[in-house]
Amino acid sequence: MKNLTTTIAIVALLAPSLASAAIAYDTSGEGFAESAASITISTMNIAVGATALVCAVGTNGGGTISSVTANGTSLDYITDIQGDGTNGRIWLYGLASPDSGTHDIVANFSVTAGLQELLCASYSGTDVTTPFGANKAQKKSDTSSSYTLSLTTTKNNSWSVFIGDASGGAPAAAGTGLTQRQIGTTTTRFLLADSGSAISPPQSYGMTMTYTSSLSDREELAVELRLPSSPSDSGYYSQVWW
Repeated sequence: MKNLTTTIAIVALLAPSLASAAIAYDTSGEGFAESAASITISTMNIAVGATALVCAVGTNGGGTISSVTANGTSLDYITDIQGDGTNGRIWLYGLASPDSGTHDIVANFSVTAGLQELLCASYSGTDVTTPFGANKAQKKSDTSSSYTLSLTTTKNNSWSVFIGDASGGAPAAAGTGLTQRQIGTTTTRFLLADSGSAISPPQSYGMTMTYTSSLSDREELAVELRLPSSPSDSGYYSQVWW
């Protein structure tokens, strides 16, 4: 009986911290280059306690990314998509527990061509080791003025980070389901946005990018930001020791 009482006490102590855990947006930045070997963001001041950094790289000239680093640490590749045309492409990278402060974030290219954009955002409250969950990429080419991506989240109270390329339909803007965080100020075609709040329960969450109607390629990517694992994720609450 003593062990059961101890177990209940531990659960009671953990419950408030688990209930109050929440993901929050920190800051963002952007960099631009044309047919360059690299792009650098040197103005993002990542807060102490930030737990995830998301970066997207876009190009319209057939360039190829080789790596993305933050304060010298390599970000992990998440996904990418090539547009229906021959040149448009966007890549998504992420890093758990980035260094706080203002440090260079650099995208390096192995093939340099065309316009190049780097958009990044940092977040707090995610899992500190595995903040990234489900991801999705899609593309189309038509004359519509909006494009919706639906990402199926895997954990309760996750967020979704979205990257879109409006190509010839610029300027891009955040529509339904999105809060705009950063746009490429030179071309206005690349957009970084997020859900802006927790997605609950886990579901197919729709995010819409809008733009001017014109015949052109559209590419979109999204990744789930996950909360830290709770005892219930590992079956803790189902275990009772007498």
